[in-house]
Amino acid sequence: MLVAVAGCQSGEPTPRPPSLALAPCPPADNIEDGLCGTWDVFEDRDAGTGRRIALRVVVLPALSNDTAPDPLFILAGGPGQAASELTEVVRVPFRQVNRARDLVFVDQRGTGESNPLTCELGGDAPDDTLLLDPMSDELLRARVLEELRACVASLDADPRFYTTPLAMDDLDEVRQALGYDTINLWGGSYGTRAGLVYLRRHPDRVRTAILDGVAPVAMKLPLYMGMDAARALDLLLEDCAADAGCNAAYPDLTEELQTLLETLEQGPVRQTLAHPRTGRPTEVVVSRTSLASSVRAPLYSPDLAVVLPLAISSAARGDYGPLSAMGVGFAGDASLYTGMFLSVVCSEDVPAITVSDRALAEAEPLFGTSLLDSFAALCGAWPRGALPVGYDEPIASDRPVLLLSGLLDPVTPPRWAESVEGPLVNATHITVPGVGHGTMGAGCVPDLMAEFIEQGSAETLDVDCVDRIQRPRFFDSTLGPGTFAVEGP
Repeated sequence: MLVAVAGCQSGEPTPRPPSLALAPCPPADNIEDGLCGTWDVFEDRDAGTGRRIALRVVVLPALSNDTAPDPLFILAGGPGQAASELTEVVRVPFRQVNRARDLVFVDQRGTGESNPLTCELGGDAPDDTLLLDPMSDELLRARVLEELRACVASLDADPRFYTTPLAMDDLDEVRQALGYDTINLWGGSYGTRAGLVYLRRHPDRVRTAILDGVAPVAMKLPLYMGMDAARALDLLLEDCAADAGCNAAYPDLTEELQTLLETLEQGPVRQTLAHPRTGRPTEVVVSRTSLASSVRAPLYSPDLAVVLPLAISSAARGDYGPLSAMGVGFAGDASLYTGMFLSVVCSEDVPAITVSDRALAEAEPLFGTSLLDSFAALCGAWPRGALPVGYDEPIASDRPVLLLSGLLDPVTPPRWAESVEGPLVNATHITVPGVGHGTMGAGCVPDLMAEFIEQGSAETLDVDCVDRIQRPRFFDSTLGPGTFAVEGP
């Protein structure tokens, strides 16, 4: 198999001796059986001089003695997640892969312990702004921009050099330093963009790639976030209407949501609710953007989204508690390194948004142009990096690629995988029916990924098993599914 993958080579590739020293991870890191190390790279790779960044590297060694020479590199999402912080999340779905292959985690420059671009936004905001996302809500914009400018001035970094192409060249340098000749890739969400960029820049080093929740450069964050969320919301409303219990409990759900949005279009309101973390009565500001964000957030997880009809209906009756409890955990995500997020989005996405794109967003029912306005303001305060010529062009490859999409995904729905399929001539796309954002732990998907990596091909995959993965039942009362009392004739 390795001979076939290597093309005209006459035997298995001889691994290069590693030059990156690894040692057992410190106990405080809580990475069981992990090996840790660092690798220095130039911040400005083209100049090859100046500030150097120590990249954090974690390896979970193969569990068997018969180790395959090509490991699996994990590319984190966000943008702005640190790969090394996902070791325990990834360990279970990739247990089969880990039997024969090392799992490798490299904190992308600007995240984790790789010179993190940490910017705390909205941390000292008043309690009544609890529901307002500092990255998107116009009511916090002036405060956030002041914090952002102060953060840029305090960084021991030049944010222009934290883009995806530079990070993927870092990754290849780490690959070489670890002594691997070819590697397998798994990327989730933004990690799929990183994987595609690596595939373009270092094609001969990729044996297989799995892209879970495809987020290509053409997504132009945050342009389609509202449109894709509205699609997922429409699916939820349709499924609720088709479910006897959900439809009986919330017969006017679509109209109730529309009334809420129209009411808040006139201006924010103040509500007293139980604080989602402390339970204490707290007066909060509810804006139209915060309501849209609170509705969008649960759509990421079908297990959480089944409570959304109840939460929307409660809000329509004046009780924002259930909706706020689901949405507040997603605002200001502590696992996201905000500076690295902005270095990517403000260099690769926002500058590509056109006037006609803005007209497209104006017709979107959830956010309209509010997200575009917020991101434009944020990027006005953040340094912009340069990109290679042709960076936005489709990426072509003949490597085996497995594209995975959750049908219910509110941010990377199947259409984004479909948009990259053509030039990936050896790609297979699987849509998983009952899954939102990220499929790696759903049903038989871990088995499919393990078989794909082992065989180096999707030709023999039996994908029918994913049809058994369906949306969980809706909560038709606070007691759970199937508890709404329907009166007889």
